[in-house]
Amino acid sequence: MCIAILNVQGVLPKESIINSWDNNYHGAGFAYSDGTRIVVHKEDKDKDKFYKAYAKHRKKYADAKFLIHFRISTHGTITKDNLHP
Repeated sequence: MCIAILNVQGVLPKESIINSWDNNYHGAGFAYSDGTRIVVHKEDKDKDKFYKAYAKHRKKYADAKFLIHFRISTHGTITKDNLHP
């Protein structure tokens, strides 16, 4: 089963993000509103690269709510196209 997190404030600890990735290792994505549009970021290969992107965006948009999703494949190919959100 996938892991979905609603992050309403602050940057989550790196250990939490890495643990989620390690348990659902087919990639991850996050989404938030920058006030004008919905921004979506997906990463399918590198958990450290994912965390760095998440932390950078989270700090820049501190007031935004972030939806973070970690995928474990039950069907479909393991590609960025099949990552959520």
